[in-house]
Amino acid sequence: MRLRSPMLAAVMLMMPLAVSADPITLVHDGRDLALLASVSDGGIFDRHTLPAGTLSPADSLQATLTAQVGSNNGSASASLSSSIANLARITGTGNASADFTTTDTASVSALSQFEVQFTLANTFNYAFSGVFNGSGLQEGPIDQPDVTTQGQWIVELFPVGAGPALIDTLQRLPGSLNRSGILGAGTYALVVLAAGTGDALRPASGSGRASFDFAFDLDPAEGPSATPEPASMFLLGTGVIGLVARRSRQRRELRQRLS
Repeated sequence: MRLRSPMLAAVMLMMPLAVSADPITLVHDGRDLALLASVSDGGIFDRHTLPAGTLSPADSLQATLTAQVGSNNGSASASLSSSIANLARITGTGNASADFTTTDTASVSALSQFEVQFTLANTFNYAFSGVFNGSGLQEGPIDQPDVTTQGQWIVELFPVGAGPALIDTLQRLPGSLNRSGILGAGTYALVVLAAGTGDALRPASGSGRASFDFAFDLDPAEGPSATPEPASMFLLGTGVIGLVARRSRQRRELRQRLS
């Protein structure tokens, strides 16, 4: 049968594309671990690294590094167990711990990072819920500020390219986080990480630890979604974009430390 209308033919050719297009598409998988363990004693060093980007993304990641010189020792370990097979229901559990005991110097770091980017073909409702632990920030006394340990966690959800963040949180103490809202069609990044670090330039012992356990759900939205007025969006974005930039810089600094 011949199609007499070119417009009708074009519509029919487009229909399979609309039906077969995935509503949620994974465009980047950045799940990763990074570690550093270094100690010294009288000018003798033992240093080991697992730089960010060394491991291939997978549902289960685990790594440990140790360094030792005499009685001085440092260890860093991290793990990540996650599932992205169903992008409508993403889950992840990560742990990072860094420990040291030294009579000279030590530097230890551990990073467990969940990071994905996904594209939505239409509007979705999202819900994020998570439980987190962090050992906080401990620094030496004012007269001896050369020992620092830290455990922190970060959660970010933001549109890739431009626009204000929907979630932007950095904490160093235990807590929980629950957020929900609407995501329009576009590409977004979800980042959840735990990091533990420790540094000493004198005899000391310490540890930095952090962990996360989260779920992220996407459900198709029904009916029209509310769109902020341009002026309101500008006022919202000017403050939040600055926060996202600082968080992104902090993540880059963590990764550079572990390179």
